[in-house]
Amino acid sequence: MFFKPTTHAGNECRDGGLKENNPLQLAVNECKNIWRDDVEFDVIISVGSGHAKTPQRKPASWNLLPSWLTDLFNTLISTMDGEEAWRRFTQDQEPRIRDRASRMNVRFDSDQEPALDEFKKVNSMERLAETFPFHERRVEGAFAPIAGGCESSLLDQLADRLRASMYFFQLGSITKFKNSYSVTGWIGCQIEPEETALPALLQCTTGFQVKGRHYSLPTRTGDSAFRLPVDFNQQDIDAAIRIDVNFGMAHSVTIGGFPLTLKVSVVAQPRSTVSLYRRLRLRTHRSQALLTYWNLGKDDRVPSPSEVDGPAMGAG
Repeated sequence: MFFKPTTHAGNECRDGGLKENNPLQLAVNECKNIWRDDVEFDVIISVGSGHAKTPQRKPASWNLLPSWLTDLFNTLISTMDGEEAWRRFTQDQEPRIRDRASRMNVRFDSDQEPALDEFKKVNSMERLAETFPFHERRVEGAFAPIAGGCESSLLDQLADRLRASMYFFQLGSITKFKNSYSVTGWIGCQIEPEETALPALLQCTTGFQVKGRHYSLPTRTGDSAFRLPVDFNQQDIDAAIRIDVNFGMAHSVTIGGFPLTLKVSVVAQPRSTVSLYRRLRLRTHRSQALLTYWNLGKDDRVPSPSEVDGPAMGAG
């Protein structure tokens, strides 16, 4: 049921489920510790082991346990309500994180959750999980991760969002006009060119939508990296910029780091080309600099944080 205790760097480590059976908040906190508080998430998935109206009963061997162990076990049971941890998470989180989080948890047919030692119910629990109709409230609006009519199951939606997060946008240049900005760049993929996952992803990708403009996939030769040049104009710096990928469905899904808004930190002269990293700041609507960490060559070198007017892009 739990991992065996082990020793790491002189410390005794025990299964985290003994205290945090649903470690969702801990995972988000760890991301913030690594990539700072403004770290962004494309997808957050919390997977439960099933829930019912009332908690699990005490094990059949309960009366055989010494009193000190029953107290310890009561403490363990009190930490195993993953649904309550999910409710706390959704109540406490700001929308930029909450709207990217999904919970998948089977609801048992019975009113009471199976006890920890009811191993005979494992097979029926597995069958229920395979057929359970997962669903959730859909996020609406310009910053929603999915655009268009979507009748797919939650599992398929999450699969599409995970695929879409493999794509990113690398900004090339921006030109400021009197009342608008002209933006150029390219869409790339985090999967390395030699990996078999890249052609598999491209095979199920039917195209991209950049602010409503359709882009077909470019012809890829050999083991070359995926790279699709795109451009668009933007007038309102606070309006959502969407770059979506389509996987042959009625809906499209935003690529990694999107949707975002355009913010310019230094005003340039009309019709002048603004230096991308020294005079321009592209920030998401969740206050994050748009930078990619994948270096395809000297001309596309990602600058160090000291060269950037703002924080680097989080890996979440």
